[in-house]
Amino acid sequence: MALYEARVLLDSRHLSAVQVIEEKFDADTGETLSKIIYRARKGDDRKPKAKTPAASSDEKIKAPMPPKKAVDEQAGFIKYVVIMVLSVGAIALAGIVGLVFLIEHFG
Repeated sequence: MALYEARVLLDSRHLSAVQVIEEKFDADTGETLSKIIYRARKGDDRKPKAKTPAASSDEKIKAPMPPKKAVDEQAGFIKYVVIMVLSVGAIALAGIVGLVFLIEHFG
């Protein structure tokens, strides 16, 4: 899909070159491996290659990872919000059911 989009973008009049980069992220180490898999420029007479040798463009990049404590806090906050929304919804539903019962019972 990315290669198709790159070719479409290259056909537009706003860009003169495109490049598609494949990235692989290792969650355990926090490293990202980047590799250029497609590069094309307007005006090149030669046919663009789908894959270019990119041995020199392979590089490990240390991706900034949020501290584990921040991730745990964010997950805890999301759980708290979900519980609050469900609790308020349950209370509102109980109130509606109670009103319907009262209306039917007392007319």
